[in-house]
Amino acid sequence: IEAGKKIAIIGPSGSGKSTFIDILLGFINPNIGEIVIDGKPLKEINYIKYRENFAYVPQKLFLLEASLRENVMFGSSESINSKDRLSKALLASQANTFIDNLSHGVDTLVSDSNLSLSGGQKQAIGIARAIYHGGRILVLDEATSALDIETEREVMQAVEDLQGSTTILIIAHRYSTIENCDYLYKLDKGKIIAHGKPSDILRN
Repeated sequence: IEAGKKIAIIGPSGSGKSTFIDILLGFINPNIGEIVIDGKPLKEINYIKYRENFAYVPQKLFLLEASLRENVMFGSSESINSKDRLSKALLASQANTFIDNLSHGVDTLVSDSNLSLSGGQKQAIGIARAIYHGGRILVLDEATSALDIETEREVMQAVEDLQGSTTILIIAHRYSTIENCDYLYKLDKGKIIAHGKPSDILRN
């Protein structure tokens, strides 16, 4: 995977997509082979510093029992605490479209146990959190599956604007999510069964 590229990973449920991400993040050690970063085996790298390169958006986001502001800023260092950065993240993720209509805006309290957000709104918060956090590698794990097509298109355009400075890995089922990727890997039963340009793979 080349730095600055946008990579799609597809495959049926149980094909190994999430396991691949867990291996890439260093949560699972491979039984065979190894992950190599710039020529150096991952097992020889400091895992904590390595993971600081990643911004990860899961399909199911965990919400803190806190304000929307705190949920977006969660996991980020004090050094990047910025109102302007927060506004840009909310705009890019399209989360501002519903937050602006809330009486308390970004100070609205939410939690997983008392959820007042839809699935799509929750995913937008997850994407805003990742964009706010920054990082050299953005991982979207079915992160737009609950968004409507038009919102997803706008979110993906914002994600594409990060490309160049950010490597992007996308696990998705919708063609609209991955059509502009540079490269695609198709998995099945833990193996790569096809790889190449998305248009070529999906045409077949």
